[in-house]
Amino acid sequence: MLIFLFEWNMLLCHSSSLEGAAGLSSKEKNIINELALCWDLPPITSANRKWLFEELLLHAVSILLRT
Repeated sequence: MLIFLFEWNMLLCHSSSLEGAAGLSSKEKNIINELALCWDLPPITSANRKWLFEELLLHAVSILLRT
């Protein structure tokens, strides 16, 4: 559960970066990619940025509802 809360916090901290059009820093990309790979999602690209944000959010909410 602790790992889930940490991942959820990372997602919330970077959600505005994922949704917006501004570029992501290397640190932000690394954090987002680590979370995506933990949940069997592809790494972030400019083409899948919005989709990945939605998938990460849906995955986090589904885990939260199961606990």
